[in-house]
Amino acid sequence: ERTSLTRAKARITLTSNQSYSSGTTKVAVDNVIFDTGSDWDSTNKRWVAPRDGYYSINAGVWFTIAPSSWQYLLIYVNGAYVLRHPSSMGLQTNLSGMVYITSGQYVELYVNTNSSSLTIGANDALTWLDITELV
Repeated sequence: ERTSLTRAKARITLTSNQSYSSGTTKVAVDNVIFDTGSDWDSTNKRWVAPRDGYYSINAGVWFTIAPSSWQYLLIYVNGAYVLRHPSSMGLQTNLSGMVYITSGQYVELYVNTNSSSLTIGANDALTWLDITELV
């Protein structure tokens, strides 16, 4: 049985500002604050599930200038979105949910907005991806 000490947990943030031009764009989080299972794939900027199970996924994206109308924060598993959170104008969008993931599947953070030429801000507290394996 997995305990709180043996469950996979990770927090990855954005090291430097990222340009956003248009459409659904991957947020290239790259600063590993912690990764208890060494499940972060730094080459592809994604987290890989070590076991089948339910995972709590939380994320936030901060724009240095607010999009003009709407924005979506999305979590993708193996290239398909499984969680989506819409938000109206604002600098910050957060998302949280629980997803069943199979061992070897990967999790990525994406954003979409109707604005263009924006900057996703690098800030450990504002642009981040957290994943916790649930028992």
